[in-house]
Parts: sequence; structure tokens; C-alpha cells
Amino acid sequence: MGNRGVADSKKKKLGVWSRTRLGLKHFQKKVLVAWVRFARRHRESNFLPIALFIILFFDGFLVVLPSMIMTGAAVTISPRRWRLFAMIFVASMTLNNFAIYWVGRLIPPDLIWFFIDRMGLETVYESADAALQSYGPWAAFIGASISLPTQMITLMIGMADAQLLNVGKEAGLSIYRLVFLAGLGHFIKMMIFCSIIRFGWEKLEARVMKELNGISQRFQ
Repeated sequence: MGNRGVADSKKKKLGVWSRTRLGLKHFQKKVLVAWVRFARRHRESNFLPIALFIILFFDGFLVVLPSMIMTGAAVTISPRRWRLFAMIFVASMTLNNFAIYWVGRLIPPDLIWFFIDRMGLETVYESADAALQSYGPWAAFIGASISLPTQMITLMIGMADAQLLNVGKEAGLSIYRLVFLAGLGHFIKMMIFCSIIRFGWEKLEARVMKELNGISQRFQ
């Protein structure tokens, strides 16, 4: 009797888990279908590239949103413009790096250190410093290629150049070369990433649309 009760309990647990898993799959499918329909409605949107650039550029100052996921989402909305979205990512990140350099160059160091301390970015600063010591300007290329925040590197260069100019010396590491290398790293990474997203999404979207067409034909 006791063994039968244990067996029944296991069956109930398995049943609950199976129902939960089926419910999750059903929810995922509904979300996917909703996104496919949303994407097809906004496929030719002229506002999409502008919105993506604005979001990526300003988020570069805060690094709150996952910029690659945002770009990947744009590719799923309009797959044929994947190269454009990759270049928008590169342009926004490159311009943001240049803007961050001028932040380091113009804002007093004490205020910058205050924000670094308050936002808990000491470890990021130390990592960027170590990368610059080891790789020089190529640290920006490596950081951009593997999605590390290059903003801290350009901020440090801006602060260092400001100190040199204050004592009448020439600026050290060329910011133009550093920003170019960061942009190159972003370009290689995003061309690969966006092409993969485009290929995978077109396959997935075709499968979803085939299923939806099959369902609609059944009810005709």
C-alpha cells in the first residue's frame, strides 16, 4: 500500500512537470508567433534604423541595455537590412567612444572618479588599465571584438591626454587610431553576428509561417 502511494505521488509529480513544460512551450510559441507578426508589419519601417542608432549611442554612456541583442532584434524585424544594422552598431559605438574620450578630456578628474566609485566600476577601470599596458591601442580592438566595454579605455585616454596638455606636453596615444581600431573590432564582430542572426531567423520565420498557413487552411 505504501509503495503504491509512492508510485502515485511520482506520477502526480511527473504530470505536473509535464504540464508545466507543455505550458512553457505553448507560451514560447505564442511569443514567437506574436514577434513574427510584429516583425512582418514593421519590415519596411524607416524609423527603425534611426531608433536603433539613438538607443545604441546613448546607451553607450550607461551600458544598461544589451546592445547586441537590440541589434539582433532589429535584424529579425528586417532581415534584408542586416548589413545596415551592423553598420549602425559600429557607427554608434565608434561615435560614442569618441564622445567618451572628450568626457575624459574636458570633465575634471575628481568628478569622473566620483562616478566611477559610485557606479562600482573600479574593477572595469583596472582591467582597462591592464589591457592598455599590455596591448596599447590594440586593447580597443580586442575589447570591441569580444564585447568588453571600450568606453573605459577611451575615457582613460581622454583623462591622460588632459593631464599631458595641462603640463604643456603633447597628447600621448592617438585617439583617432584607438577609435578606428575599436570600430574595426566592432565591424568584424557585428558582420559575423548579424549574418548568423539573419540566416537563423529566416529559417525560423519560414517554419513558423508554414505552420500558421497550415492551421489557417485547416479551418477553411
